[in-house]
Amino acid sequence: MKAITIFKFILTLLAGNGIDPGSLKAEQECRLYQLSTHIVNVSRSDVDMAHLVALGYKESKFNWEGTKFLRAGDGSCGVFQQQPAYAKDEEGSKLSCRDLQDTYIAAAQAIRTLEWAFATYGRSFESVCHYNSGVKCYPKSRAYAKAHKKMFDRTLSYLKKNVGASDEDAILHRIVDRCSTYF
Repeated sequence: MKAITIFKFILTLLAGNGIDPGSLKAEQECRLYQLSTHIVNVSRSDVDMAHLVALGYKESKFNWEGTKFLRAGDGSCGVFQQQPAYAKDEEGSKLSCRDLQDTYIAAAQAIRTLEWAFATYGRSFESVCHYNSGVKCYPKSRAYAKAHKKMFDRTLSYLKKNVGASDEDAILHRIVDRCSTYF
């Protein structure tokens, strides 16, 4: 049920940006739910999930519009806006921008990058600065880390309060009905 909780929180965040969750097309809603399940599946803890939600929100607003090939001007790709030059899969093989369009691959890569930053720079939000900028933590990346911390705290708080909420079964049934042609 954590995927439903993550999904509800993503919709809440989008609503806070003036996007009416009720106006989402079935394909958009299904893609966001699929992203929610991928976040849960690659995460080892609620902390990992909170980091991924914060990154997905900050980097692309979860690509809620459904851009088929999401690539920024600096070459960053996918929902979590990762540089293919530094992205590798579990076996160490390079990932392409096309690979990073897959939300499962992108979420797993984001977790690996965060784990690298935490192992290298310590388990602090300063490490998130390095997710954004690599080895040197620039002032712009420090601001990024500060914004990430706020979203991380908000996400973790939401997870703790809302997992198992009474409306989750109804949401799951709606998603299954609405998304059966997409999965």
